Amino acid sequence: MTHLKLDGVKVAILAANGFEQDELFKPKLKLVECGATTTLLSIKNGEIRGAIGDETGDICAVDAEVFGA
Repeated sequence: MTHLKLDGVKVAILAANGFEQDELFKPKLKLVECGATTTLLSIKNGEIRGAIGDETGDICAVDAEVFGA
Protein backbone atom coordinates (compact mmCIF):
# COMPACT_ATOMS: atom_id res chain seq x y z
CA MET A 1 0.00 0.00 0.00
CA THR A 2 1.30 3.44 -0.92
CA HIS A 3 1.77 5.89 1.92
CA LEU A 4 0.25 9.22 0.91
CA LYS A 5 2.18 12.42 1.50
CA LEU A 6 -0.19 15.15 2.62
CA ASP A 7 2.35 17.62 4.00
CA GLY A 8 0.88 21.11 3.84
CA VAL A 9 -2.66 19.89 3.11
CA LYS A 10 -5.40 21.33 5.33
CA VAL A 11 -8.48 19.17 5.96
CA ALA A 12 -11.68 20.38 7.62
CA ILE A 13 -13.65 17.73 9.51
CA LEU A 14 -17.29 18.53 10.24
CA ALA A 15 -18.94 16.81 13.22
CA ALA A 16 -21.66 17.38 15.81
CA ASN A 17 -22.77 15.83 19.10
CA GLY A 18 -23.37 12.12 18.74
CA PHE A 19 -20.77 11.53 16.01
CA GLU A 20 -19.61 7.92 15.73
CA GLN A 21 -16.12 7.98 17.24
CA ASP A 22 -14.48 5.49 14.88
CA GLU A 23 -15.79 7.45 11.90
CA LEU A 24 -14.01 10.59 13.09
CA PHE A 25 -10.93 9.50 15.04
CA LYS A 26 -9.59 6.79 12.73
CA PRO A 27 -9.63 8.87 9.51
CA LYS A 28 -8.31 11.90 11.40
CA LEU A 29 -5.39 9.85 12.74
CA LYS A 30 -4.53 8.58 9.25
CA LEU A 31 -4.65 12.10 7.83
CA VAL A 32 -2.31 13.39 10.54
CA GLU A 33 0.03 10.41 10.06
CA CYS A 34 0.26 11.35 6.36
CA GLY A 35 1.17 14.94 7.25
CA ALA A 36 -2.16 16.75 6.89
CA THR A 37 -3.33 19.43 9.29
CA THR A 38 -6.88 18.80 10.49
CA THR A 39 -9.41 21.25 11.89
CA LEU A 40 -12.54 20.00 13.65
CA LEU A 41 -15.53 22.18 12.82
CA SER A 42 -18.96 22.09 14.45
CA ILE A 43 -22.03 24.28 14.69
CA LYS A 44 -20.94 25.55 18.13
CA ASN A 45 -17.57 26.31 19.68
CA GLY A 46 -16.49 24.32 22.71
CA GLU A 47 -16.82 20.57 22.88
CA ILE A 48 -18.85 17.82 21.29
CA ARG A 49 -19.46 14.30 22.58
CA GLY A 50 -19.02 11.21 20.48
CA ALA A 51 -20.82 7.89 20.55
CA ILE A 52 -19.76 4.28 20.38
CA GLY A 53 -22.82 2.57 18.98
CA ASP A 54 -25.61 3.33 21.45
CA GLU A 55 -23.17 4.22 24.24
CA THR A 56 -21.91 7.67 25.21
CA GLY A 57 -18.43 8.34 23.89
CA ASP A 58 -15.58 10.73 24.52
CA ILE A 59 -15.63 14.51 24.56
CA CYS A 60 -13.73 16.19 21.76
CA ALA A 61 -12.65 19.84 21.56
CA VAL A 62 -13.97 21.81 18.59
CA ASP A 63 -11.31 23.85 16.78
CA ALA A 64 -13.67 26.33 15.14
CA GLU A 65 -17.33 27.09 14.60
CA VAL A 66 -18.54 26.37 11.06
CA PHE A 67 -19.83 29.88 10.54
CA GLY A 68 -16.63 31.44 11.89
CA ALA A 69 -14.19 29.28 9.92
